[in-house]
Amino acid sequence: MNKRSRMLVVIGMLSGMLLLGGCKKQEVVKEVSPILVTMDGVSLYVGNGTIHDLLDAGFQITADEELKKVIKEDQYLDARTYFYDYYVSKEEEIYAKFSFINSQEQEIPYTDAIVYSVSFSFKDGVANLSPIYHTEHMLVDGVNLKGLTPEETDAAFKSKYETSEEVLAESGILLKKVYTNGNNKVMVQFDATTMTAESVIAEVDIQSFK
Repeated sequence: MNKRSRMLVVIGMLSGMLLLGGCKKQEVVKEVSPILVTMDGVSLYVGNGTIHDLLDAGFQITADEELKKVIKEDQYLDARTYFYDYYVSKEEEIYAKFSFINSQEQEIPYTDAIVYSVSFSFKDGVANLSPIYHTEHMLVDGVNLKGLTPEETDAAFKSKYETSEEVLAESGILLKKVYTNGNNKVMVQFDATTMTAESVIAEVDIQSFK
């Protein structure tokens, strides 16, 4: 499956061959707690959780927002590849868009790929150009961000993350808040009119994977 794939840069030459008898678990360079995203009561740890976890919980994975291009469970992923703009859904409802990675030097079953990014929006689809997400029970680190102001978002996340920063437009209007723990990051974008949370991205930097 080569759709939307990008080969990761491999630094240096391999000094030996990997044994293919077992599947080595993908690792993160820096020990940082994964970001907990809860979808309809199901916990997924971004940076640690796999596609297998989503399928076991009854979700469907598709390569399109129309939910027609269902990914087959028996597919394999090439070594050192990552994939983005896939959708997690259940009963025809889209919960999130996500990205996943195979950071190993060998191909792995698609279901073993690690989810490194999850995003969703609280806005309705704009002119049918973007999907409508089912966000009623979407939590990030136990927090439902729907309708929260920047101040309320700070109150929910500042104590949980090492750093926080604001991204402003040229006009000075707040665009988003970014909360960071090492290689983990939660980005909350705000509606310019209501100044409430508009969309959320929870991700682990893919360069962190060995």
